[in-house]
Amino acid sequence: MLNPEDICTSVKNHTVTKFFGLVSKLDLKG
Repeated sequence: MLNPEDICTSVKNHTVTKFFGLVSKLDLKG
């Protein structure tokens, strides 16, 4: 099983990746 810390880290990384993906899309549009 995963450690709670590992889960938090992967969720955080996923959120950051998603966020930067949105930002880059907005930059391309703008």
